Amino acid sequence: MRRTSGHRGRRTIAARVETALVYGLGYSFLGLVTLTAVVLAYWLKSAAGIDLFDGHSLLHDLFY
Repeated sequence: MRRTSGHRGRRTIAARVETALVYGLGYSFLGLVTLTAVVLAYWLKSAAGIDLFDGHSLLHDLFY
């Protein structure tokens, strides 16, 4: 297989920046979705009249 580029497999700075941005935005979006889901679950349980801090575990009260 013949290489047409003289970089010998090295990536350009622009390609590295692009990759960092894609991963950064992807992980940020994933974090935002997760945080939204947790806050929504907390709000729904609170609206149902469940005191989330009156138990042995906040996570247990949120999801069980």
